[in-house]
Amino acid sequence: MPVSESWLTDVAERVDEDWPRLATALGLTEADVAHISGTIDTGTQAHATINSWLCSGSDDRPATHDELQRALRLIGREDIIAQCMPPPSAAVTDNAPVRPFPSTTSRTSFDSCMCHV
Repeated sequence: MPVSESWLTDVAERVDEDWPRLATALGLTEADVAHISGTIDTGTQAHATINSWLCSGSDDRPATHDELQRALRLIGREDIIAQCMPPPSAAVTDNAPVRPFPSTTSRTSFDSCMCHV
């Protein structure tokens, strides 16, 4: 079962100013972080970070619940896991792929999916 947009939004809102550290923990490059920092409104940089990670998932390293939890633990944000991670019954497996925010996310100012970051 894909993760809901509202769940991803909750995670992004709680990450807030820790988004550059989360970006690094999720494997985004310094160039990705610089692009997000320089072109995305401050209030939506965490959303853009998560969306970029979701879009960058590959067969070798898919964007999964486990990967997001690992990254949040790495940056010391276990509080977000406790507050936002869906209960076990909400996902088929802990490794279920997650989907990007739609391009028309009402709570962000995205013009389109950030897959090009």
